[in-house]
Amino acid sequence: MKKLLLIVFALFLVFSLEINSSPTPKNYVKVIYFHGKKRCSTCEKIEKYSKETVKKNFSKQLKSGKVKWAIIDFDKKENQHYMDDFALFNQSLIVIKYQGGKQTEWKNCTKIWQLTGDEKKFKKYVKDEINEYLKEL
Repeated sequence: MKKLLLIVFALFLVFSLEINSSPTPKNYVKVIYFHGKKRCSTCEKIEKYSKETVKKNFSKQLKSGKVKWAIIDFDKKENQHYMDDFALFNQSLIVIKYQGGKQTEWKNCTKIWQLTGDEKKFKKYVKDEINEYLKEL
């Protein structure tokens, strides 16, 4: 009886995961804020503004998987490869274009550092950088 219940429960989990998971699109844009262990107030502001921009302006695309958002600590051992992958030397906002499920292009949004004093310009810049890749999909 216990085996039967365990099998039924396992099947239930498998089928519920199938029903609730939507397939990841092959063409999408991924936005990643990279930070280190030590964070200053400007770094925290960059993360805050970037996150707010993505969530406010791309909520539909986030739900559909056309846009993905992540925050990654590059000081963690498992994440150190990103330093080479994206030529990082400090906190950065990277926008990556995926086509056919493969990374085809990326850019480091370096102007974020100059725009931290102007929230409106900062958010417009980030929005425009993401939209540039989205329109190419």
